[in-house]
Amino acid sequence: MDKLENEQTNMTNTRSTTEQRMDKLENEQTDMRKILTMITARLMEMAKPGQTPGAAFNITPKDMNKIMPEKNVKTFRDVKGCDDAKQELEEVVQYLKYPSKFTRLGGKLPKGILLTGSPGTGKTLLAKAVAGETGVPFFYRAGSEFEEVLVGVGAKRVRSLFEAAKQKAPCIIFIDEIDAVGSTRMRWEGRTNETLHQLLVEMDGFEQNEGIIVMAATNWPDILDQALTRPGRFDRHIVVPKPDVRGREEILELYLQDKPLADDVNVNSIARHLANLVNIAAIKAAVEGAEKLNASQLEFAKDRIIVGTERKTMFLSEDSKKLIAYHESGHAIVALNTEGAHPIDKATIMPRGSALGMVCQLPSNDETSITKKQLLARIDICMGGRVAEELIFGPDHITTGASSDLSSAAELAGYMVSACGMSDEIGPVHMRVKPGSELESRVDAEVVKLLKDAYNRAKALLKMHEKALHALANALLEYETLNSVEIKRILLPYNEGRLFENIEQQQQEVAEEVELVEQQQQVAEEVEHQQQVAEEVEQQQQVAEEVEHQQEVAEEVEQQQQVADKVEQQQQVSEKVEQQQQVAEEVELVEQQQQVAEEEEQQQQVAEEIQPTTRREKRECRRMATPPPKPRHDQKPRHDQKPLNKASSLVKVAPLRNA
Repeated sequence: MDKLENEQTNMTNTRSTTEQRMDKLENEQTDMRKILTMITARLMEMAKPGQTPGAAFNITPKDMNKIMPEKNVKTFRDVKGCDDAKQELEEVVQYLKYPSKFTRLGGKLPKGILLTGSPGTGKTLLAKAVAGETGVPFFYRAGSEFEEVLVGVGAKRVRSLFEAAKQKAPCIIFIDEIDAVGSTRMRWEGRTNETLHQLLVEMDGFEQNEGIIVMAATNWPDILDQALTRPGRFDRHIVVPKPDVRGREEILELYLQDKPLADDVNVNSIARHLANLVNIAAIKAAVEGAEKLNASQLEFAKDRIIVGTERKTMFLSEDSKKLIAYHESGHAIVALNTEGAHPIDKATIMPRGSALGMVCQLPSNDETSITKKQLLARIDICMGGRVAEELIFGPDHITTGASSDLSSAAELAGYMVSACGMSDEIGPVHMRVKPGSELESRVDAEVVKLLKDAYNRAKALLKMHEKALHALANALLEYETLNSVEIKRILLPYNEGRLFENIEQQQQEVAEEVELVEQQQQVAEEVEHQQQVAEEVEQQQQVAEEVEHQQEVAEEVEQQQQVADKVEQQQQVSEKVEQQQQVAEEVELVEQQQQVAEEEEQQQQVAEEIQPTTRREKRECRRMATPPPKPRHDQKPRHDQKPLNKASSLVKVAPLRNA
């Protein structure tokens, strides 16, 4: 019985467990239905009008894999500051231009080229330049564009991208920020792994001589999957470094080539974020209404980028200004008298950003490594501001303005001791100090020692050059901002404290710089004078052209007047001719009338002399003596009418017959 009861109990427990599992499955199914409903609703929202749900993720080559349009095609001439990388890519250009030149000798081009380097060094521009040099289609994709919320979309997009590229071969596929899909594979990143797997398969699926070059760029090459960077895929790695001084000059000249420049602009002094610098300077020039970019506008742009915008409206009391002036002068004096320090570019007490004042230093050349002397000089310069406050205003009046300087000095000292092995006490080691360990105490003690030594060196130096400190502080209070030439000119008379390591050399340098500035001013004045002369010549030419134009107009008016006079004379002549014709006609009419009268008179005389004897003769005589009809007054005589012949007008009388 007990056994049966146990079996029944077990069956009851099993039934209850099964029911619980069924309830759990029903709940899971309900949850899945809710999730599917939400996904369907989301797809309906993302779908365009007329599309079915899911059409938003139906990515085809027609939608995604278009060739990147380029209004301004880039070439290697548009890429500056990375000549070594351009030389390595030149063989890719030659292969895409002349493939038979390589295949004839059995050469094969790398399938993939990986461009690595810091952000903004020109990796994407280099890839575009390769496409521009060869004239082949350029497919651009960002690594983040492959993934979506649905599983399998990334792999599908990779397949469609390579299918479109094969149709346009030879071509270039460029994947920017490839670390978004090509990082080291993890178990929990299923979707990214599928996309990476498909990318690896596609890169293995075409031959090296098919004319498809896969280029990619990343800022983090260390996190890429080893299967992606092995030979046969991305087997060519090209580092695009930051540009050196010459490279920055070339970049700056490239950005300035379409902008007018004044004669005082020295690209070399500025090229020490260059497109932004030129843009800020151009905006400043436009606000000021200038026609050309000058050195002051470019200097303004450089200061704005490095140290921030001027805070001209910030109120500072006279005591605060004085303290800031001595603080910055302390930095400057230490920098000028410490071996290994960078040259001073400018000193200012104009508040910028979060700083109330600053001393800007610029290295003379590119630094590939930093010496211990240079690091100690930087620590000494950081201490100069606090030491100046203590010397001039007393230990009780030092301020919090030196907190950032002390932080920088402590960071440099810790870097020297724990990372660079520049401590005699600790030795030449590179270590990670564990908190609370004995080694940490030793490192801290060595850092404090370096800081105290730097403070004492700065204090001794400023005591030696206290007069120069006062002179520079007073100049800053008066002018607010001083450049390197002005600082050296102010401090030149204070030779008693060996302000410069080699005073004659420094004087010569100052003189040369002053002479250079004067020459630049003379050149600027000459250019300005030439511009004025050119403007005057242009004005004179305009006046001469106006006078010549007026003369031409006067000549035209005179010619028109002469023509008018000739027309008037012709009209007068025609009127006179017409009058003469009328007079001639009247005279002719009078003559005709006189002739008719004379003929009538002659006829009467003849009639009187000849008396008819017979009736017949009388009738004949009467008939013959009848005068012709007189012309009407409204009818002018014809000009071609001939005068009557007197003989013909005589009456013919028949001879008398004898009775």
